[in-house]
Amino acid sequence: MNVVDDTEELSEGEWVLLFNDKVVDHSANVEDMLKLAQEKYPNKKYPKDSIKISKIFSKITPRETLLDK
Repeated sequence: MNVVDDTEELSEGEWVLLFNDKVVDHSANVEDMLKLAQEKYPNKKYPKDSIKISKIFSKITPRETLLDK
């Protein structure tokens, strides 16, 4: 399993593939993430709740937004 390096830049609007809450891969295309999840983490081997696909909406956290006011 390749976990994305902390220094690797993730962009707004990208989809991320998470395994046990760690970013494994990312892409602008959700179909790529779905295919990759099926290939890397087949249903028979891994519990469904350990694999997630999420979208990065903003790099700014709600806390940062409140602190800027």
